[in-house]
Amino acid sequence: LAVGTKRKHSQGKQNQFQYRQKKQILELRGQVAALQNELAQYSKLEEITSSSKWKEIALTERSSKVNAMLENKHLKAAIAQQSTFIETMQKYLRKKPRLELHDTSSEAWKAHTLVASQSLRIAAIHAIADRQYNRMQSTFLRLGLLDHQDDFFRVIPSLQQDGTLIMKYVFHTTILAPFDAIGDAIWNVYNGIDPPTISPHATQTLDSIDENTVYEVFTQAVPGTAIVHANHVTKRYMEEDRLVIVWRSVLCDERLPLMATGTVADEYGWCVINKFHDSSCQLSFVLFVNSGLDIDTVTKALDVFNFGSPEYHAQLPDKYAALPLYTLMDKGKRLEVALRGAIARTLSTYEASPTS
Repeated sequence: LAVGTKRKHSQGKQNQFQYRQKKQILELRGQVAALQNELAQYSKLEEITSSSKWKEIALTERSSKVNAMLENKHLKAAIAQQSTFIETMQKYLRKKPRLELHDTSSEAWKAHTLVASQSLRIAAIHAIADRQYNRMQSTFLRLGLLDHQDDFFRVIPSLQQDGTLIMKYVFHTTILAPFDAIGDAIWNVYNGIDPPTISPHATQTLDSIDENTVYEVFTQAVPGTAIVHANHVTKRYMEEDRLVIVWRSVLCDERLPLMATGTVADEYGWCVINKFHDSSCQLSFVLFVNSGLDIDTVTKALDVFNFGSPEYHAQLPDKYAALPLYTLMDKGKRLEVALRGAIARTLSTYEASPTS
């Protein structure tokens, strides 16, 4: 009798759990259906609305937000539906690591990770870059860069809840040279044709995925600490009256296991060259850097490197050379100097041309 009562009690608890789970799945499916309907309505509005640029931007942003919410709801529904046998599957997959890798590696790029498999690796590189491109418009809108005319340079500190800092570097200017000429010069800095200098203690390789996509691997040993890694996916998007270059740090690379124990750069950004007139263009450069450090440490480093100024002394004093943050800022400053030089040389060539 005691055994029968215990079994009946256990079945009752299981039925309650299944009822709650079924109810949760139905609620999530209802939310997914509502979001899909809302997304369809915004898609119809986008098709018929072209009179206002700002209205189109607003609709696009709302559509992106709904898409993200929809993806989240789909994920939650899937988790709820699978929760009854997750533990069993985990035990099975622990015995079958290849199955587990096959199931998860195609999504690794969302965490800015590159897997070892070549085909998945190439797909991940493009996926990382394309997502960065799709985030450009909302970022530029928040920074006030859309349709901006005046030149400016800003360094915007953004304090996070954990006390660390994300630094936002925003630069905008008008250049008296055609946008395609300036765009080519800037891209040549990123693709290795006209690269920045690097520290004599650093190594750098560029993997050309295609004519518009590059994967950069940068390492530098810092005395007394771990190796510094700054690996980036960089991609160019050529449009009729605009050239866009995006980049995003890779935070983990399965082909580079030492990244797990080193200091890893975490940054992303956009460089946009818009056609202004036939003989002029507007350049917008946005860089976000998550150093994981406090505001005082980052501010002191900024004073050393003087970003936004063309002047730079490439030889760091010994008291700075042993700090990973300064290694990464040195790399960033060298990139700034290279970009300034490429633009200046192109501008000089264009001004000297008889047809200019």
